[in-house]
Amino acid sequence: MAESQYQKAKISVWWDIENCQVPTGCDPHTIAQNISAALVKMNYCGPVSTISAYGDTTRIPASVQQALNSTGISLNHVPAGVKDASDKKILVDMLFWAVDNSAPGNYLLISGDRDFSNALHQLRMRRYNILLAQPQNASAPLLAAAKSVWLWTSLLAGGPPLSSNGDSPQYVHNASSYLPNSDALRIPVSDPIQINQQKNFFHESPHLGTQKSSNIGRGADSKRKGKQTQRNTSQSNISRSSSVPIGVQEDQNNANTHQRPYPGVWGTPGCSQPSENVQGLIGVVLLALNTLKTEKIMPTEANIADCIHYGDPKHRKTNVKKALKMAVEQQLVVKQNLGSLQMYVGRNENLWKTVKPTGGNPSNYTNATWDEIQNFLKSSAGRSAIMASQCRYEAATIMKKMCLKELALGNVLQILHLVINAKKWITQHPSGWQPVNINVPESSPDWGD
Repeated sequence: MAESQYQKAKISVWWDIENCQVPTGCDPHTIAQNISAALVKMNYCGPVSTISAYGDTTRIPASVQQALNSTGISLNHVPAGVKDASDKKILVDMLFWAVDNSAPGNYLLISGDRDFSNALHQLRMRRYNILLAQPQNASAPLLAAAKSVWLWTSLLAGGPPLSSNGDSPQYVHNASSYLPNSDALRIPVSDPIQINQQKNFFHESPHLGTQKSSNIGRGADSKRKGKQTQRNTSQSNISRSSSVPIGVQEDQNNANTHQRPYPGVWGTPGCSQPSENVQGLIGVVLLALNTLKTEKIMPTEANIADCIHYGDPKHRKTNVKKALKMAVEQQLVVKQNLGSLQMYVGRNENLWKTVKPTGGNPSNYTNATWDEIQNFLKSSAGRSAIMASQCRYEAATIMKKMCLKELALGNVLQILHLVINAKKWITQHPSGWQPVNINVPESSPDWGD
């Protein structure tokens, strides 16, 4: 059943109507009511703020469209012809719903497409509850992100979710519990958001699901879809939770937030929405900020750029300066000054606790941690990966992925600083990062030095 913090929280429903179609013989007038009834049975009693369906409406009978619209379902037309356009637009709208609705909140995704898995994992880390309704065969990573999973045919009839054996009509506490030997269990969900895709997101900006360093392939249900031209703007603004960066608590009151009103801000009366390219750029920035918060890294422009460029190779050419400018102009991101540092945070969000990348000392970390790092740098795979890295940030992401999976990337950056300056196991060129040399001793009896 629903956890207490989610019982009265808002609910948003995102329906990939091409992946989960209205079955023949189903009364479409009952779908919205039955979805709400199924949620209430699981004690999700908060308001349903939106039920948004996405697909090519020319393929949906007019009577079905009328029934869906008349029962409060927002039907968003995505012309067929461009691959994955519906997926991309759903991801954009899901992301902006999170911007306008602070956690705790509930997402119900109706789809079986694994392209959504990274975004769902990241939302889950941000204290959003993830629910899933799937066709008969959904991807394992997608299932692993969900708290409860329905068969689509069961949900549209108001039925219960699956049980742990995948077929009994009882609720499942965590969908990942019935994924034995699943590749989802190998996804490092604390990494920055990334799913490797074949296409860029809205031309210049990559797919919103591509910010995570784990390489998740495409699902079998690859589709050809068109670009979304309409966005649901019936979203409310709710304050986000706040925290203070480590080491700068005394300066909190000196942090100046710049929130100048811009003419023609998206969502204000009489103003059209930005182009899909701009939406994509902003989405990549927002996901990078989510990642930096999770990884305890300060959201400076340099760190945002590193997070985007080195999270996935497909982001290397993203114009981060332009993306930040657009995000600020649309008031989805604001600048904050802390002393001489200029940082960027999501609208209605404060700076978070961070790890000082040049601080700490070796004694802050256990002997077992240093042993693991030493063995990693001695290994051919670890040595080759670090020596091929293009900057310190990328080297830290490599160490996290291959060696220090349980630590936040902010801690790994601090460890890398100690490896270079205290341990002297890695040397870098004085003018930059490359060339990198690794010189690890065979043993070191005192890791605290």
